Amino acid sequence: MQAFLAGAVLFGVGVFGDRATDDPMTTHSVTASDDDRVTAQHTANQVVFSIRSPSGIGRTAIPRPRGGWPESVVLRLHLKGLEFFSVKNDTLTLAAAVSSQDGKARIWQEGQEHQPLDAQSPLWFPIRGFGPDGKPVRGLPPDKGYWELQLPRSFLKQKPDVLAVRWIDFYRN
Repeated sequence: MQAFLAGAVLFGVGVFGDRATDDPMTTHSVTASDDDRVTAQHTANQVVFSIRSPSGIGRTAIPRPRGGWPESVVLRLHLKGLEFFSVKNDTLTLAAAVSSQDGKARIWQEGQEHQPLDAQSPLWFPIRGFGPDGKPVRGLPPDKGYWELQLPRSFLKQKPDVLAVRWIDFYRN
């Protein structure tokens, strides 16, 4: 994983530097699979990274936008399930899972899976499912729906250079 991140940072700085625009929110992600796609939509205070992964298993490295991380960073994962998710900044990894049985989400710091974070923790973040119409759903999103995760401000406070994101929709035997 470290080699992937190092390559992503070098690739992002070296190759994408030619495509720079005047837009301070410009950033380019690098995915581990050619089939996975990450797009960004932004306003002055928010960026939404939409991640599409046909296989349901993947990872990406999202470099910090040229203008820095905005107040709100949202990850929108177009997956049917979310049995594993992690996001790593320069020093900390947060992980989450949504039960495919009852739709309940758990969030924890890496290595502390049996000590889930609650809404009072500064590292906790909401995980919500949405239908293709953008309306919230209970349980797993339907076909063409998505998960939305708003990263906690405290996670971005140290202005990480890269966010490393991993996901698994459903575990396979």
